[in-house]
Amino acid sequence: MGRPGSSFPEIVPVGGAPAARSGVLRRAGSLVASLAVSIGILALLFWQIDPETLRRPLAAMSLPSLAAPIGLFAVALMLNGLRLRALANGEGRQDRAPWFRLAALHQSLVMLAPGGLGDLTFPALAGRLAGLNPLAGIRTLLAFRIQDLWTLLVFGISALLLSLARLERETALLFAIVPLALGSLHFADDLTRAALRLGIRCAALAPRFIRARMEPRLARFASDLSETLSHRRRAASALLTLGAWTATLIAFHALFLAAGFELPLVHTILLLVGVNLVGAVALFTIAGLGVAEAGLAGLLMALGTGREEALALALVVRPASLICLLAACLLVGLPATLFRRGRSGSTPKSGRAAPFS
Repeated sequence: MGRPGSSFPEIVPVGGAPAARSGVLRRAGSLVASLAVSIGILALLFWQIDPETLRRPLAAMSLPSLAAPIGLFAVALMLNGLRLRALANGEGRQDRAPWFRLAALHQSLVMLAPGGLGDLTFPALAGRLAGLNPLAGIRTLLAFRIQDLWTLLVFGISALLLSLARLERETALLFAIVPLALGSLHFADDLTRAALRLGIRCAALAPRFIRARMEPRLARFASDLSETLSHRRRAASALLTLGAWTATLIAFHALFLAAGFELPLVHTILLLVGVNLVGAVALFTIAGLGVAEAGLAGLLMALGTGREEALALALVVRPASLICLLAACLLVGLPATLFRRGRSGSTPKSGRAAPFS
Protein backbone atom coordinates (compact mmCIF):
# COMPACT_ATOMS: atom_id res chain seq x y z
CA MET A 1 0.00 0.00 0.00
CA GLY A 2 1.07 3.63 -0.51
CA ARG A 3 1.16 6.41 2.04
CA PRO A 4 -2.05 7.18 4.00
CA GLY A 5 -4.31 9.39 1.94
CA SER A 6 -2.44 8.63 -1.29
CA SER A 7 -4.12 6.85 -4.19
CA PHE A 8 -0.79 5.80 -5.71
CA PRO A 9 0.69 2.40 -4.90
CA GLU A 10 4.10 2.16 -3.36
CA ILE A 11 6.84 1.19 -5.78
CA VAL A 12 8.67 -1.86 -4.50
CA PRO A 13 11.46 -3.92 -6.06
CA VAL A 14 10.38 -6.83 -8.23
CA GLY A 15 12.09 -9.29 -5.93
CA GLY A 16 9.93 -8.14 -3.01
CA ALA A 17 6.60 -8.16 -4.85
CA PRO A 18 4.81 -11.52 -4.56
CA ALA A 19 1.99 -10.30 -6.81
CA ALA A 20 4.45 -9.41 -9.56
CA ARG A 21 6.16 -12.76 -9.23
CA SER A 22 2.86 -14.60 -9.36
CA GLY A 23 1.91 -12.61 -12.48
CA VAL A 24 5.15 -13.59 -14.18
CA LEU A 25 4.61 -17.21 -13.16
CA ARG A 26 1.06 -17.12 -14.53
CA ARG A 27 2.24 -15.75 -17.87
CA ALA A 28 5.04 -18.32 -18.01
CA GLY A 29 2.55 -21.06 -17.17
CA SER A 30 0.15 -19.95 -19.91
CA LEU A 31 3.04 -19.85 -22.39
CA VAL A 32 4.12 -23.37 -21.45
CA ALA A 33 0.50 -24.56 -21.69
CA SER A 34 0.04 -23.00 -25.15
CA LEU A 35 3.29 -24.59 -26.35
CA ALA A 36 2.18 -27.96 -24.94
CA VAL A 37 -1.17 -27.72 -26.77
CA SER A 38 0.52 -26.79 -30.06
CA ILE A 39 3.15 -29.52 -29.78
CA GLY A 40 0.52 -32.09 -28.82
CA ILE A 41 -1.74 -31.29 -31.78
CA LEU A 42 1.19 -31.18 -34.24
CA ALA A 43 2.49 -34.51 -32.91
CA LEU A 44 -0.95 -36.03 -33.40
CA LEU A 45 -1.11 -34.73 -36.99
CA PHE A 46 2.39 -36.02 -37.81
CA TRP A 47 1.53 -39.39 -36.26
CA GLN A 48 -1.43 -39.81 -38.64
CA ILE A 49 0.50 -39.16 -41.85
CA ASP A 50 2.82 -41.32 -43.92
CA PRO A 51 6.32 -39.74 -44.17
CA GLU A 52 6.41 -40.29 -47.93
CA THR A 53 3.19 -38.31 -48.37
CA LEU A 54 4.68 -35.47 -46.38
CA ARG A 55 7.92 -35.57 -48.36
CA ARG A 56 6.21 -34.81 -51.69
CA PRO A 57 5.04 -31.22 -50.96
CA LEU A 58 8.29 -30.58 -49.08
CA ALA A 59 10.33 -31.68 -52.11
CA ALA A 60 8.22 -29.55 -54.45
CA MET A 61 8.72 -26.39 -52.38
CA SER A 62 11.97 -24.49 -52.87
CA LEU A 63 13.38 -21.14 -51.77
CA PRO A 64 12.86 -19.46 -55.18
CA SER A 65 9.21 -20.55 -55.13
CA LEU A 66 8.76 -18.66 -51.83
CA ALA A 67 9.96 -15.35 -53.28
CA ALA A 68 6.56 -14.49 -54.77
CA PRO A 69 4.59 -15.14 -51.53
CA ILE A 70 7.11 -13.10 -49.52
CA GLY A 71 6.80 -10.21 -51.98
CA LEU A 72 3.00 -10.36 -51.94
CA PHE A 73 2.90 -10.46 -48.13
CA ALA A 74 5.21 -7.43 -48.11
CA VAL A 75 2.82 -5.57 -50.43
CA ALA A 76 -0.08 -6.48 -48.11
CA LEU A 77 1.84 -5.16 -45.09
CA MET A 78 2.62 -1.85 -46.80
CA LEU A 79 -1.02 -1.46 -47.82
CA ASN A 80 -2.01 -2.18 -44.22
CA GLY A 81 0.39 0.52 -43.06
CA LEU A 82 -1.25 3.03 -45.40
CA ARG A 83 -4.65 1.82 -44.20
CA LEU A 84 -3.72 2.43 -40.57
CA ARG A 85 -2.63 5.96 -41.49
CA ALA A 86 -5.96 6.58 -43.25
CA LEU A 87 -7.96 5.19 -40.32
CA ALA A 88 -6.04 7.39 -37.89
CA ASN A 89 -7.98 10.27 -39.46
CA GLY A 90 -5.12 12.72 -39.72
CA GLU A 91 -3.66 12.08 -36.25
CA GLY A 92 -0.09 11.02 -35.67
CA ARG A 93 2.85 11.16 -38.06
CA GLN A 94 2.07 11.67 -41.74
CA ASP A 95 5.18 10.19 -43.40
CA ARG A 96 4.77 6.61 -44.55
CA ALA A 97 7.79 4.91 -42.98
CA PRO A 98 6.49 4.83 -39.36
CA TRP A 99 3.21 3.30 -40.51
CA PHE A 100 4.99 0.63 -42.53
CA ARG A 101 7.08 -0.18 -39.46
CA LEU A 102 3.97 -0.21 -37.26
CA ALA A 103 2.14 -2.62 -39.59
CA ALA A 104 5.14 -4.96 -39.76
CA LEU A 105 5.83 -4.97 -36.01
CA HIS A 106 2.14 -5.35 -35.13
CA GLN A 107 1.79 -8.31 -37.50
CA SER A 108 4.87 -9.93 -35.99
CA LEU A 109 3.49 -9.55 -32.47
CA VAL A 110 0.07 -10.88 -33.52
CA MET A 111 1.78 -14.03 -34.81
CA LEU A 112 4.35 -14.58 -32.08
CA ALA A 113 2.64 -13.34 -28.89
CA PRO A 114 -0.06 -15.59 -27.37
CA GLY A 115 -3.27 -14.40 -25.77
CA GLY A 116 -3.97 -11.58 -28.22
CA LEU A 117 -1.06 -9.53 -26.86
CA GLY A 118 -0.31 -8.23 -30.35
CA ASP A 119 -3.60 -6.31 -30.44
CA LEU A 120 -3.51 -5.42 -26.74
CA THR A 121 -0.17 -3.70 -27.14
CA PHE A 122 -1.16 -1.89 -30.35
CA PRO A 123 -2.12 1.47 -28.72
CA ALA A 124 1.26 1.71 -26.98
CA LEU A 125 3.04 0.59 -30.14
CA ALA A 126 1.13 3.10 -32.28
CA GLY A 127 1.99 5.87 -29.82
CA ARG A 128 5.68 5.01 -29.86
CA LEU A 129 6.06 4.54 -33.60
CA ALA A 130 3.38 6.73 -35.19
CA GLY A 131 2.66 9.33 -32.50
CA LEU A 132 -0.97 8.33 -31.86
CA ASN A 133 -2.52 9.01 -28.46
CA PRO A 134 -3.96 5.90 -26.74
CA LEU A 135 -7.61 6.69 -27.58
CA ALA A 136 -6.78 7.25 -31.24
CA GLY A 137 -4.77 4.00 -31.24
CA ILE A 138 -7.71 2.03 -29.84
CA ARG A 139 -10.11 3.60 -32.31
CA THR A 140 -7.75 2.92 -35.23
CA LEU A 141 -7.30 -0.73 -34.24
CA LEU A 142 -11.06 -1.24 -33.85
CA ALA A 143 -11.72 0.21 -37.30
CA PHE A 144 -8.88 -1.90 -38.74
CA ARG A 145 -10.22 -5.14 -37.27
CA ILE A 146 -13.81 -4.33 -38.27
CA GLN A 147 -12.68 -3.89 -41.87
CA ASP A 148 -10.84 -7.21 -41.69
CA LEU A 149 -13.95 -8.91 -40.34
CA TRP A 150 -16.23 -7.47 -43.02
CA THR A 151 -13.76 -8.48 -45.74
CA LEU A 152 -13.57 -12.06 -44.47
CA LEU A 153 -17.36 -12.25 -44.19
CA VAL A 154 -17.96 -10.97 -47.72
CA PHE A 155 -15.20 -13.12 -49.23
CA GLY A 156 -16.21 -16.23 -47.29
CA ILE A 157 -19.97 -16.03 -47.91
CA SER A 158 -19.53 -15.20 -51.59
CA ALA A 159 -17.01 -18.00 -52.16
CA LEU A 160 -19.18 -20.48 -50.25
CA LEU A 161 -22.25 -19.63 -52.35
CA LEU A 162 -20.25 -19.94 -55.58
CA SER A 163 -18.79 -23.26 -54.42
CA LEU A 164 -22.20 -24.68 -53.50
CA ALA A 165 -23.80 -23.45 -56.73
CA ARG A 166 -21.08 -25.22 -58.79
CA LEU A 167 -21.31 -22.64 -61.54
CA GLU A 168 -19.03 -22.57 -64.55
CA ARG A 169 -16.36 -19.87 -64.65
CA GLU A 170 -16.72 -19.35 -60.92
CA THR A 171 -13.33 -17.62 -60.83
CA ALA A 172 -14.61 -14.94 -63.22
CA LEU A 173 -17.71 -14.53 -61.07
CA LEU A 174 -15.45 -13.68 -58.13
CA PHE A 175 -15.01 -10.23 -59.66
CA ALA A 176 -18.63 -9.58 -58.69
CA ILE A 177 -17.42 -9.67 -55.07
CA VAL A 178 -15.29 -6.55 -55.58
CA PRO A 179 -18.10 -3.92 -55.61
CA LEU A 180 -19.88 -5.77 -52.79
CA ALA A 181 -16.70 -5.82 -50.69
CA LEU A 182 -15.95 -2.16 -51.43
CA GLY A 183 -19.48 -1.12 -50.49
CA SER A 184 -19.46 -3.03 -47.23
CA LEU A 185 -16.01 -1.69 -46.33
CA HIS A 186 -16.98 1.88 -47.18
CA PHE A 187 -19.85 1.70 -44.71
CA ALA A 188 -18.24 -0.78 -42.28
CA ASP A 189 -18.28 1.58 -39.29
CA ASP A 190 -21.93 2.58 -39.95
CA LEU A 191 -22.96 -1.06 -40.25
CA THR A 192 -21.06 -1.94 -37.10
CA ARG A 193 -22.64 0.91 -35.13
CA ALA A 194 -26.08 -0.22 -36.33
CA ALA A 195 -25.29 -3.76 -35.21
CA LEU A 196 -24.12 -2.44 -31.83
CA ARG A 197 -27.32 -0.40 -31.37
CA LEU A 198 -29.31 -3.53 -32.17
CA GLY A 199 -27.18 -5.45 -29.66
CA ILE A 200 -27.86 -2.83 -26.97
CA ARG A 201 -31.61 -3.11 -27.59
CA CYS A 202 -31.44 -6.90 -27.44
CA ALA A 203 -29.39 -6.73 -24.24
CA ALA A 204 -32.12 -4.56 -22.67
CA LEU A 205 -34.52 -7.50 -23.11
CA ALA A 206 -32.13 -10.00 -21.54
CA PRO A 207 -32.11 -11.02 -17.86
CA ARG A 208 -30.64 -8.49 -15.46
CA PHE A 209 -27.29 -10.22 -14.89
CA ILE A 210 -26.68 -10.42 -18.68
CA ARG A 211 -27.88 -6.85 -19.22
CA ALA A 212 -25.54 -5.53 -16.52
CA ARG A 213 -22.58 -7.08 -18.29
CA MET A 214 -23.44 -6.50 -21.94
CA GLU A 215 -24.94 -3.00 -22.08
CA PRO A 216 -21.90 -1.07 -20.76
CA ARG A 217 -19.51 -3.01 -22.99
CA LEU A 218 -21.57 -2.49 -26.14
CA ALA A 219 -22.08 1.20 -25.32
CA ARG A 220 -18.33 1.66 -24.73
CA PHE A 221 -17.55 -0.14 -28.00
CA ALA A 222 -20.01 2.12 -29.85
CA SER A 223 -18.51 5.26 -28.28
CA ASP A 224 -15.03 4.19 -29.40
CA LEU A 225 -16.38 4.15 -32.98
CA SER A 226 -18.16 7.49 -32.63
CA GLU A 227 -15.66 9.41 -34.77
CA THR A 228 -16.57 8.98 -38.43
CA LEU A 229 -14.14 9.23 -41.32
CA SER A 230 -14.62 11.46 -44.32
CA HIS A 231 -15.85 9.79 -47.50
CA ARG A 232 -12.41 10.26 -49.03
CA ARG A 233 -10.69 8.43 -46.16
CA ARG A 234 -13.39 5.75 -46.16
CA ALA A 235 -12.90 5.11 -49.87
CA ALA A 236 -9.11 5.04 -49.47
CA SER A 237 -9.21 2.63 -46.53
CA ALA A 238 -11.72 0.39 -48.35
CA LEU A 239 -9.49 0.17 -51.44
CA LEU A 240 -6.41 -0.46 -49.29
CA THR A 241 -8.20 -3.19 -47.32
CA LEU A 242 -9.32 -4.94 -50.48
CA GLY A 243 -5.83 -4.63 -51.97
CA ALA A 244 -4.15 -6.01 -48.85
CA TRP A 245 -6.44 -9.02 -48.62
CA THR A 246 -6.19 -9.66 -52.37
CA ALA A 247 -2.38 -9.72 -52.12
CA THR A 248 -2.66 -12.07 -49.11
CA LEU A 249 -5.03 -14.33 -51.04
CA ILE A 250 -2.70 -14.55 -54.06
CA ALA A 251 0.25 -15.25 -51.74
CA PHE A 252 -1.69 -18.07 -50.05
CA HIS A 253 -2.63 -19.49 -53.46
CA ALA A 254 1.01 -19.29 -54.58
CA LEU A 255 2.09 -21.32 -51.55
CA PHE A 256 -0.19 -24.19 -52.57
CA LEU A 257 1.21 -24.01 -56.11
CA ALA A 258 4.73 -24.06 -54.67
CA ALA A 259 3.79 -27.25 -52.78
CA GLY A 260 2.71 -28.85 -56.08
CA PHE A 261 -1.03 -28.62 -55.41
CA GLU A 262 -3.37 -26.67 -57.67
CA LEU A 263 -6.83 -25.77 -56.39
CA PRO A 264 -9.60 -23.42 -57.58
CA LEU A 265 -9.36 -19.83 -56.44
CA VAL A 266 -12.77 -20.16 -54.78
CA HIS A 267 -11.38 -22.91 -52.57
CA THR A 268 -8.35 -20.79 -51.75
CA ILE A 269 -10.68 -18.05 -50.50
CA LEU A 270 -12.56 -20.51 -48.30
CA LEU A 271 -9.28 -21.86 -46.91
CA LEU A 272 -7.91 -18.37 -46.22
CA VAL A 273 -11.10 -17.29 -44.45
CA GLY A 274 -11.26 -20.53 -42.47
CA VAL A 275 -7.61 -20.39 -41.35
CA ASN A 276 -8.00 -16.78 -40.19
CA LEU A 277 -11.17 -17.56 -38.24
CA VAL A 278 -9.57 -20.62 -36.62
CA GLY A 279 -6.49 -18.55 -35.80
CA ALA A 280 -8.69 -15.90 -34.17
CA VAL A 281 -10.25 -18.58 -31.96
CA ALA A 282 -6.83 -20.07 -31.09
CA LEU A 283 -5.55 -16.89 -29.41
CA PHE A 284 -4.17 -18.96 -26.54
CA THR A 285 -1.51 -20.46 -28.84
CA ILE A 286 1.53 -18.92 -30.49
CA ALA A 287 0.70 -18.17 -34.15
CA GLY A 288 -2.16 -20.68 -33.89
CA LEU A 289 0.35 -23.51 -34.29
CA GLY A 290 -1.30 -26.90 -34.31
CA VAL A 291 -4.85 -25.58 -34.18
CA ALA A 292 -4.64 -23.75 -37.52
CA GLU A 293 -2.94 -26.73 -39.20
CA ALA A 294 -5.69 -29.05 -37.96
CA GLY A 295 -8.34 -26.59 -39.14
CA LEU A 296 -6.71 -26.24 -42.57
CA ALA A 297 -6.49 -30.02 -42.95
CA GLY A 298 -10.17 -30.34 -42.03
CA LEU A 299 -11.16 -27.68 -44.56
CA LEU A 300 -9.12 -29.35 -47.31
CA MET A 301 -10.82 -32.68 -46.58
CA ALA A 302 -14.22 -30.97 -46.62
CA LEU A 303 -13.37 -29.62 -50.09
CA GLY A 304 -12.60 -33.11 -51.39
CA THR A 305 -8.88 -33.60 -50.74
CA GLY A 306 -7.76 -37.00 -49.44
CA ARG A 307 -6.98 -37.27 -45.74
CA GLU A 308 -3.22 -37.87 -45.99
CA GLU A 309 -2.72 -35.29 -48.75
CA ALA A 310 -4.73 -32.74 -46.77
CA LEU A 311 -2.62 -33.37 -43.67
CA ALA A 312 0.61 -33.10 -45.67
CA LEU A 313 -0.46 -29.82 -47.31
CA ALA A 314 -1.57 -28.34 -44.00
CA LEU A 315 1.71 -29.29 -42.30
CA VAL A 316 3.75 -27.74 -45.12
CA VAL A 317 1.75 -24.77 -46.42
CA ARG A 318 0.69 -23.27 -43.05
CA PRO A 319 4.21 -23.15 -41.52
CA ALA A 320 5.57 -21.91 -44.86
CA SER A 321 3.02 -19.07 -44.79
CA LEU A 322 4.20 -18.06 -41.30
CA ILE A 323 7.85 -18.10 -42.40
CA CYS A 324 7.04 -16.03 -45.49
CA LEU A 325 4.99 -13.55 -43.47
CA LEU A 326 7.76 -13.11 -40.90
CA ALA A 327 10.26 -12.60 -43.73
CA ALA A 328 7.90 -9.98 -45.22
CA CYS A 329 7.70 -8.24 -41.83
CA LEU A 330 11.50 -7.97 -41.82
CA LEU A 331 11.50 -6.86 -45.45
CA VAL A 332 9.05 -4.04 -44.71
CA GLY A 333 9.94 -3.11 -41.14
CA LEU A 334 13.73 -3.03 -41.33
CA PRO A 335 14.08 -0.61 -44.30
CA ALA A 336 11.39 1.63 -42.75
CA THR A 337 13.39 1.75 -39.50
CA LEU A 338 16.66 2.49 -41.28
CA PHE A 339 15.01 5.12 -43.48
CA ARG A 340 13.58 6.93 -40.48
CA ARG A 341 16.84 6.87 -38.54
CA GLY A 342 18.70 8.10 -41.58
CA ARG A 343 16.35 11.06 -41.91
CA SER A 344 15.91 12.05 -38.28
CA GLY A 345 19.30 11.15 -36.79
CA SER A 346 19.70 9.86 -33.28
CA THR A 347 19.03 13.11 -31.35
CA PRO A 348 16.67 15.98 -32.25
CA LYS A 349 17.76 19.61 -32.12
CA SER A 350 15.96 20.26 -28.85
CA GLY A 351 18.52 18.10 -27.07
CA ARG A 352 15.98 15.52 -25.89
CA ALA A 353 16.38 11.87 -26.70
CA ALA A 354 14.88 10.98 -30.05
CA PRO A 355 11.39 9.53 -29.62
CA PHE A 356 10.30 6.19 -31.07
CA SER A 357 13.90 5.05 -31.57
